[in-house]
Amino acid sequence: MRRLFFILLLLFFQGIFSQTTFSGIITGELNRTISGATITVSDLFTDTIVSFDISSEKGEYIIQCNSKSDSLYLEVSFIGYTKIIKKIANRSQKNNFKLRESNEELKEVVIKSLLPITRNGDTLKYAVSAFKSKKDRVIADVLAKMPGIQVESDGKILYEGKPIQKYYIEGIDLLEGKYNLANNNLPADAVSKVEILENHQPIKLLDSLVSSDKTSLNIKLKNKVAFTGQAIMGAGFTPALWDVNITPMLFGKDYQMISTYQSNNTGNNVVNQLKKLTINLLDDFNNGLQKRDWLDIREISHPPFKENFWLDNKAHLISLNYLKRIKKNTDFKVNISYSNDINNQIGKTNTIFYAKDRVNIKESIENNSISNVLKAELVYEENKKNSYLKNTFEGNKYWSFKNGIVKLNDEIINQQLDNPFKSFGNKLKWIFPFKKELITFKSIIGYTKTPQNLIIPPNVFGEFINVNEIEKVNQNINLTAFFTDNSVSLTKGYKNLSVSSKLGILFEDKKLNSEVKTYKKGAFNLFSPNFNNNIIFNKINSYVEFNSKYKKGKWEIGLNLPSRSIFLQQENNTAKKKELIKFVFEPELRIKRKINNFWRASISGSLTNDFGDINQLYDNYIIEDYRNIKKYNSPISENNRQNIYVGVFHRKALKSFFMNIFYSYNRTKKNLLLTTNLNENGFSELIFLKQDNININNSLNIRISKFFKELKTTIISHVNFSTDKNDLFINNVLNRVNNNRMGLKTTIDSELNNWFSINSKLEWSRSNIKFSDNSINGINNQNYSMNFVFYLDSNKLVKLENSMYKSTFSMDEMENFFLNLKYRYTMKKRKIDFEVKLSNLLNTKSYTTNSINSFQSITTEYSIRPRQFFFSVKFGL
Repeated sequence: MRRLFFILLLLFFQGIFSQTTFSGIITGELNRTISGATITVSDLFTDTIVSFDISSEKGEYIIQCNSKSDSLYLEVSFIGYTKIIKKIANRSQKNNFKLRESNEELKEVVIKSLLPITRNGDTLKYAVSAFKSKKDRVIADVLAKMPGIQVESDGKILYEGKPIQKYYIEGIDLLEGKYNLANNNLPADAVSKVEILENHQPIKLLDSLVSSDKTSLNIKLKNKVAFTGQAIMGAGFTPALWDVNITPMLFGKDYQMISTYQSNNTGNNVVNQLKKLTINLLDDFNNGLQKRDWLDIREISHPPFKENFWLDNKAHLISLNYLKRIKKNTDFKVNISYSNDINNQIGKTNTIFYAKDRVNIKESIENNSISNVLKAELVYEENKKNSYLKNTFEGNKYWSFKNGIVKLNDEIINQQLDNPFKSFGNKLKWIFPFKKELITFKSIIGYTKTPQNLIIPPNVFGEFINVNEIEKVNQNINLTAFFTDNSVSLTKGYKNLSVSSKLGILFEDKKLNSEVKTYKKGAFNLFSPNFNNNIIFNKINSYVEFNSKYKKGKWEIGLNLPSRSIFLQQENNTAKKKELIKFVFEPELRIKRKINNFWRASISGSLTNDFGDINQLYDNYIIEDYRNIKKYNSPISENNRQNIYVGVFHRKALKSFFMNIFYSYNRTKKNLLLTTNLNENGFSELIFLKQDNININNSLNIRISKFFKELKTTIISHVNFSTDKNDLFINNVLNRVNNNRMGLKTTIDSELNNWFSINSKLEWSRSNIKFSDNSINGINNQNYSMNFVFYLDSNKLVKLENSMYKSTFSMDEMENFFLNLKYRYTMKKRKIDFEVKLSNLLNTKSYTTNSINSFQSITTEYSIRPRQFFFSVKFGL
């Protein structure tokens, strides 16, 4: 696969360098260079624009094109200056132009863009009206059809395959990364443009000093001051259904507000709107404050399609997000939310473990979970040209409970999990000039507390727990963690080069207490010391970093030279002590080349190291769920990674065409090997042994998207290939496992005429696993959906949703069909929608699919929501 990729890459570059190149300098009066002038090359006979460029700060332009015409037109224009048009031969050449100021008085004109996508420097502007169809209501509906932009199933927005770093509304980041709340509720009619800000540096002080390769998204509203949002009121039956959504939004020059109350039992996962999706500019602060589950009940993997098909929920969400601009470039934000979410889950699994002797277990699962989450965030930010200050305080509180019943090979197993969590922390970033340098001070501090309690029967534990007269097993976990990371850095610019040095120290203090009690004769008693852990874990990571970025013309080179001195220490109740002292050097090199206006390429390589955390440093057993028990009776884990990444980007914005090709190679050397011991009931003992082993991953992704303006049609196609090679030790047998996956996903969204539109999606994937001396038959999954929308007249539509999910494993083939029907009547003047929806008309009872993972294959049957009737009223605010 790697050979094929590099052959394609070589052919690609051969084609690129055969293109014609036009270059030169644009000047004005007194020979002053002009930045921002537009230079276009067009066909001599059709006037079609072949290529273009925008002059740089030095007035320079470089245009490459591959037209077959003998001659071309080259046009130079800039506001306030007389346009120059020149006929040139189609061969590489240099032309300098001197523009003269225009004496003509500008007349008032109304300009209507004929292009769905336009470009101004590093900003791409998508006209929402070009992509919006009659059926679309919120901006998320439209974003999914914009070429170059990818919206994943959880709502995360990617541009050219990478997540956006900021989501702005009128240039303001209100939601701090939780942009699903805006995407799913902001009316598309209120938005004029969606802007993609390439190479966006959100910190104004660094804008001309430290270049950025990140992308942000900005929503441009039709009105500068706007009160908008949406409201939904709905009810239905089988069972009794409700859906309420009241989300007012207010946007002004010096303030923004988005508040919401949402409640439903229709399968709409409103809690997903609180998920933080953007890149975190302050390193791993949020990861340190996130909830981590040590214990769990046995659950069923979620089906790979829309949650409202299968999610059996009762959800409530309240959220208030308010921003006030105290003074110019100074903002204060308050983001507070509370959610209550109740979920039910019913299904069956048939799991085959491919050990020396195959183990086959069948489970019938019925679960119920209740989750209450309170989150608060206070943000103060000064983003000035001469200084930057941002302080964020965050607090989280969870009240979570799960219970479930598993029927394992005709044996009943009850499970209960009490799973609370709380955390709070503060992060500060301050940048200010000192003489000719910039000083950056960063401080992060956080605290978490994770008490968890799992109660299960001892049915499958075999030799580990003597089941005589024991009715229940109670696993307790209590983890407290404190961490702080503080650093100071100096940044200085030298023409096209920026250099920074950083000095910092990270400290972590974690305490883990775990114990197992058994319930016998009406009382809980402490079980064997082999199930007790009392651990104190300390980590000190002092680091020095030297970073540099060089950017000139079409080249950008970044070199990071970080070194870390790491001290880890673990003390436990057995008086054993584990220590690790390491000095590591983790260089990273990034090279980017803008070949022309249409093609860019990048390559990067890095070396990284990971060392054990407290979740990999306990010597005695912890029961994770009723089927898995684990311990790390081994040294501190060390993982050394080598990463290589190659990306090729092709973009013709004016023709609405985007293509991305990514290849990555990762090689990880580990000092610990996971060994799994299985019994006939599927119970797993997981132990880590000291033994070097290597994991290798290769992946290739190709994504192409194109919008056809005349047909009002967007076509998106995504192809991926990946291979994983790793060692597994199963029931005393060492296996080298090869996991190969490939997939294809194609989406077509077309509004063919005024009375009909169609949306179709095809997904196909294949997975197979090969062992050293064995192999698992490949699994094919195919998902296909076709949605037809008929516009009966200007205010009535009928939508038919048809989908098929097919899974093939060995000789077994499973097919699942779903059919939905929706009718909408719109009162245009008042912007009110009346909708009637019939869901799951075929009354499909369950969804069955197959998956493979490491050394097991799983056939899953998941209960689906029954046939439902639902009526709702939607209106804009």
